[in-house]
Amino acid sequence: DGNEINITNATSLIGEIEIETLCFTYFTDTNFVGIDTLEIIFCDDSEENLCNNLIVIIEVTETNDIPNVVDDDGNILEEMEEFTNEDSNIKICLNFYDLDENNIFISENYFSQNGEIFIENDSCFIYYPNENFNGIDSLEIIFCDDGSPILCDTFSIIMNVFPQNDTIYFDTYEDTNFELCDDLLFHENFEIINNFENSQINEINDSCFLYIPNEGFNGSDNFIIEICKNSICDSVIIFPNVIEKNDTPIIVNTWGNPTNELEYSTPEETPKTICISFEDDSEILIMNISENPNDGYISITEFPCFIYTPSDNFTGIDIFEIFICDDENLCDTVIVYIEVTPVNHPPSANNDEITLKNSELINIDVLANDEDEDGDSIYVSYVSKPTYGEVGINENGTIFYAPDTSYFGQNGEIIFNYEICDDVDFSYCNDADVKIFFQYTDIPIYIPNSFSPNNDAINDFFIINGIENSPNNVLTVINRWGNIVFKAENYNNEWAGTYNDGSMRDKATGDKLPDGTYFFIFEARDFNIIKTGYIILKK
Repeated sequence: DGNEINITNATSLIGEIEIETLCFTYFTDTNFVGIDTLEIIFCDDSEENLCNNLIVIIEVTETNDIPNVVDDDGNILEEMEEFTNEDSNIKICLNFYDLDENNIFISENYFSQNGEIFIENDSCFIYYPNENFNGIDSLEIIFCDDGSPILCDTFSIIMNVFPQNDTIYFDTYEDTNFELCDDLLFHENFEIINNFENSQINEINDSCFLYIPNEGFNGSDNFIIEICKNSICDSVIIFPNVIEKNDTPIIVNTWGNPTNELEYSTPEETPKTICISFEDDSEILIMNISENPNDGYISITEFPCFIYTPSDNFTGIDIFEIFICDDENLCDTVIVYIEVTPVNHPPSANNDEITLKNSELINIDVLANDEDEDGDSIYVSYVSKPTYGEVGINENGTIFYAPDTSYFGQNGEIIFNYEICDDVDFSYCNDADVKIFFQYTDIPIYIPNSFSPNNDAINDFFIINGIENSPNNVLTVINRWGNIVFKAENYNNEWAGTYNDGSMRDKATGDKLPDGTYFFIFEARDFNIIKTGYIILKK
């Protein structure tokens, strides 16, 4: 339509987008490599301001980064300063760092104005000053990675080559002062030339000095003392070698302070993972238990951590000792106190079984066989409604059951559920069932002693009132000679005074029984009850 179109919005999952009319510039996040998805929305300047969108997939490919030289703390160095004596070589090793984790090596392209360089390995070289040279030499070391493409950088080293006049070498141990006495040090006046980072020097007398290494320092140190006597001054270069000393491991608390006691807590029956903090300069350390807990057990996991598990139902203070040793058997021990705090347990509810005779009201003490592990008081908080009858909670905590008068226990039992809780935490509850068995000595069934099956629609059938309360039944009718004239299982008020056995048919009356007195046996199998009596049949 000839409308002007502009990009109105642009989004990126990873990077940033800078919009310029129908162009945009994509800026990826630092060091991101992978697939980024962009959504570009562009619209025209019509009145409808119609827009569309475009999905742009950008693959950001990996690029190689320039390697660096870093100090022991990982800080990038631009240059460094080193010292050696005239006509004395020095081995220098560089700490390399490559963001892409490529291998780094010193290139054969190096430079020294007043000496020679011999590469020893990928990160170390030996510098030999030219014969009789002293002063400051500038070294340029080129180092490269093996990435693609190969990237290199240049590192400058300022090399101080001291005149070969007087030098003193000595060894001392870490954290150990050294008294340095020598005729070369005899002086009237003196001046310490170097700015010390690793030690300090104190004068003892006109021929002795006290060398004090900084706490924890070990390695090579150097300093220059300018000695003046008779108005003539000379320099003495001192090279202390501070030998590393193995330190005893020190167990520390949460705040990093040395301690011989640690305190923890854990809920009852709940394992506690504990990690010991310590200070030590050894690479090999072991941890073990010097005294086991009385009310729990310990499993050592990954150093320096272990799991303490209290014994079942134990609460209180448990004590044990842990020691940590280095590979030279220097150890530190700490006493661990663990407070095992009590927790509330839900009460235990157990099922109840009750036998109910006939349809009597009954009160059930359901709490009699229930208990609470913690000794808390328990109470009935809820009772479900049974299929037949009514239940409720009495003030004394028992449950009453009132049977339904229309139900006579044909199914054998009634079950309802109740819930109990303790009075410490109302959410700690449990439930159980109450099962009621019915036991009847009589049943609500009325059996008549006469009927008149004459087809006048009045009393034509032998009707047993309440037969529905015991559908599982057997009705047997016997004549006065002891012969069975009628028998029916699951009788349902359908007998009209006829034989159900053709062999007993009367010649005068056919299928119909003659008038007379008969005897019956009624078995109510649902209740295991038998009723007997007589029947007068009169047409």
